[in-house]
Amino acid sequence: MLTGSKSNRAYLITNDLDINGTLDVDAGTFDINGLTLNCYDNVNVNNGGILHLLNNSTLALHLSELHVNNGGWLMAIATAGNDMSS
Repeated sequence: MLTGSKSNRAYLITNDLDINGTLDVDAGTFDINGLTLNCYDNVNVNNGGILHLLNNSTLALHLSELHVNNGGWLMAIATAGNDMSS
């Protein structure tokens, strides 16, 4: 389980990332940064948490589910020619 604990903290990945357990974004921002995040268990974005996907980001859910719960945010931002996928 990867868990953030500070509401003002930002986690920015710098390489493609595989997560074999549950990803809980409980507080702060988890920024995929235009890379690929492979999740093999559920992704939970909880109250105070932000999952941020910018241009060319890929959120790959492998037999898992994305849950954006009350108070959680999924921010998916792209511009023409810079698509995102999930």
